[in-house]
Amino acid sequence: MIYVAICDDETKIAADLECALIDIFGKLSIKHEIVVFFSGKELCRAIESGLYYDLIFLDIEFAQNEINGVEVGRFIRDIRSNYMVSIVYISRIKSYAYELFDIQPFNFLIKPLKYEKIDEVIRKYIKISGL
Repeated sequence: MIYVAICDDETKIAADLECALIDIFGKLSIKHEIVVFFSGKELCRAIESGLYYDLIFLDIEFAQNEINGVEVGRFIRDIRSNYMVSIVYISRIKSYAYELFDIQPFNFLIKPLKYEKIDEVIRKYIKISGL
């Protein structure tokens, strides 16, 4: 079983990503549970409450007055000391990739998301994790 979180404030992107993941996991016969969050604060609260995810697809930019994906990544790594979860960042802006080295992301996907790229990330994750 793989536990996946999607965190993106753009509902269409989150829904499309969830559909793609369901399809990919289905084709690979991998049991999965996917939870969608629409803000970084929601995701942080879930993690604080003890929920665990194997793989997180995390947007970088959220609405004003919201913590961004980089801050969420630092919360996961530095505050929660969780280096086991694989974080896949998603953004429209490629330059964010350079800010993420300290967070040690698993991958970085550019919006609009492409099914083939999502599939590549999942297959790579499965290979590395030994599922």
